[in-house]
Amino acid sequence: MDLKIEFPLSGEFKEFREIGKEMINSIENEVNALRSDELKLSLFLIIHLGLAPSEISLLKVSSYGSFLGVPILEEGKVKRFVLEEKLNKKLKDLKERKLPEDKLVDVSPGTVKVTFHRIMKKLGLNLKVSDFRDNYVAELLKKGLPQDIVVEYSGCSLDRVAYIGRVFFLRSKADIIEANLKES
Repeated sequence: MDLKIEFPLSGEFKEFREIGKEMINSIENEVNALRSDELKLSLFLIIHLGLAPSEISLLKVSSYGSFLGVPILEEGKVKRFVLEEKLNKKLKDLKERKLPEDKLVDVSPGTVKVTFHRIMKKLGLNLKVSDFRDNYVAELLKKGLPQDIVVEYSGCSLDRVAYIGRVFFLRSKADIIEANLKES
């Protein structure tokens, strides 16, 4: 009996690409040009919380609340802290206008996907929803949250969260040696 060992292809590993404030602003400008408020909100949920269109379709108005005074969206396995104040305000306004059992947004996941990809293409960006989820993970890590909480509130695996943390907080060997051992 021969054992066959296969190593994962390097193409399977997705590098982390931080999405800067300037790029977020240009995407938000395109989103704000849309006519449907619910479609706008869906896209803001992708941009700021890294939610997939299928996850957005699960959310109800009652999914929005607070945990220890921090605004949160929580429905089943979907958990996100709402860190962006503009998004928090939109969700508060929606909660006042709709019934708790209503869908948070009444837009099909397919419409959200098509609109998202259309905006990315228009801006010449090669970004996917997972890139925004990674960006959300990075924001939580920058705020000092431990990895286990980031895993719970982002939907990312511990491996992915740890990788993004290393990208942000670990310096190269050369930087550490230079900073700590090189004489001034």
